[in-house]
Amino acid sequence: MQVQAEKRIYTPVEYLELEATAEYKSEYHDGERSLSSFKEYILIDQYQYYVEQFAKTTDNKWVLTEYQSATDVLAFSSLDFQINFSDIYHRVNFGISEI
Repeated sequence: MQVQAEKRIYTPVEYLELEATAEYKSEYHDGERSLSSFKEYILIDQYQYYVEQFAKTTDNKWVLTEYQSATDVLAFSSLDFQINFSDIYHRVNFGISEI
C-alpha cells in the first residue's frame, strides 16, 4: 500500500516563520542557490534584525541585498509581495537566550 504525502500550502508569513526557525549550515544554502528553478532566496536571522535576500538576475547571477533595521521592508523581486520587519519578527524576543 502506497502512502500519499499530504500537501500543505503556506501563506507567505507562515513560510517565513518556518524558514526563520530552521537551522541550516551555509553549505546547504549554497547548494540551494545552485538550483536553476530558484529565483530568489531569503535568509532570516533569528537572533537580530537581519535578512539576506538573494535574487537571481536574468543572466543567472545572484544579487545580495542585506536588511538590518527594525523599520525595513522586505520586497520580493520574484513575487508581487512585501512584508514589514515588524511582521517577520512578530513575537520574537531578542532578549531571551537559548539554553
